[in-house]
Amino acid sequence: KWAGSALYGPLLGLTRALERASYATAAAVIVTNDSYARLAMGRGGVPAERIAVVRNAPPGDRFRALGEGVEPPSDASFRIGYLGVMGSQDGVELLIEAIARLGTLAPELAVHADLVGDGEARRRLEALADRLGLADRVTFHGYRPPEVFVPILAATHVCVSPDPPTPFNQVSTMTKVVEYLAIGRPVVAFDLL
Repeated sequence: KWAGSALYGPLLGLTRALERASYATAAAVIVTNDSYARLAMGRGGVPAERIAVVRNAPPGDRFRALGEGVEPPSDASFRIGYLGVMGSQDGVELLIEAIARLGTLAPELAVHADLVGDGEARRRLEALADRLGLADRVTFHGYRPPEVFVPILAATHVCVSPDPPTPFNQVSTMTKVVEYLAIGRPVVAFDLL
């Protein structure tokens, strides 16, 4: 929404100047993945030896133990899991629209989604699910600790990372994907860089 604003250019220029100043004065730069390391080197001129990649991942053994023995229900439903922020950039509306589309294309397929998390878009997403007639097929669990969300996701057939290709998503590592894999769930995601 800022792109069409008269303030966009000056704010972008100020932000880039502050970013350059931050890089120039930092003794070391800590980034979460190699994409951000390349940004720091390219846009910030930071030498590789001043950059440290520190990845974020769940405790795999703990997640496996919390999900051990939990299986998707044996009824005819196909369960889809989502974990994370529910913001406008996260693509959760695409997931809800896809579930509605599946209901039209394959009505015999009883799809249910378990969405764990919260964010600024949650109320809008709940309204979308209601509007599309999916209130009984989409459960919004809110934020939950691992002791609760790991068994929920372990009981799904597949987990999704519906984050669409955007400049931010293209360089970010989605922690939810690593969490899904630690729980042992297959993942469906956009083909990001």
